[in-house]
Amino acid sequence: MKGSFKDEAFVLKKRALLNRNILIDLFTREHGHITVIAYNAQKLTSRRGPHLETGNYIKIEAVKKGERFFLSETNLMSGFSQIKEHKGKTDHLYLFLYFLEHILPEGVKEDEVFNLFKSYLVSLAKEQDLKPVTRNYLNLILQKLGYLQNSLSDVELNDFIEDLIGEKLPRF
Repeated sequence: MKGSFKDEAFVLKKRALLNRNILIDLFTREHGHITVIAYNAQKLTSRRGPHLETGNYIKIEAVKKGERFFLSETNLMSGFSQIKEHKGKTDHLYLFLYFLEHILPEGVKEDEVFNLFKSYLVSLAKEQDLKPVTRNYLNLILQKLGYLQNSLSDVELNDFIEDLIGEKLPRF
């Protein structure tokens, strides 16, 4: 893949770099999990800055130069404010983003996982009982990626994911 491309993406994680640049992990529909550099995105006058909040659903235009991706344009599709206004839902959202960032391989298209994550966000916005929703979608994604054959309970699932990524998760 060379040159410019357009895609839709979820912002998984962002890290500040020098000179007001940002390194961003995205989960895109067509390119899977990729890391992009957004030049000057931390400037107060940047139009892209507000779009690049963790958890946002955005349309992107990016350029691949060598092995690196550079973000040129963004349009906000959804900031999921109905989730981010609720502390419990925000905790579940960030747990799921952390999970995806650690479990998805770089540069591998995962169409079914992308669609499942979109469905999860819709369910998370509507539901009040968050644990079963999160458990169900974590199980489904692990099954789609070939890590599980059968669904696990909350504790089993948490332990399984911790073993898989090699890091501690907050209990959900």
